[in-house]
Amino acid sequence: MVFAVWAVRRSYAVANPGLVKDVHTAFVRSRDEALGHVDAVARQAARWEVFDARTLATYFRTLDFRLGERQLAGLSEFARRAASVGAVATEVIPAFAEV
Repeated sequence: MVFAVWAVRRSYAVANPGLVKDVHTAFVRSRDEALGHVDAVARQAARWEVFDARTLATYFRTLDFRLGERQLAGLSEFARRAASVGAVATEVIPAFAEV
């Protein structure tokens, strides 16, 4: 299951390639910085979450940030099922751009 995706309309990406690349770079840096300081991030998050810092740190360390074959298969299956119950008009097929 893909829980979060950063996406941009193709027309916007074509019109603003530098900005799209900059935002992508900022997201990657932010992820890397947070993963480099998981315990501190967990302590901060524990202030407003119902879970303690140790539980959150364990959870954060288990997150998978890849978007490989397995994740794409899950995304496709989710889209197929959403279309089959009418949650979306047609099955969504993701397209990816180089960044």
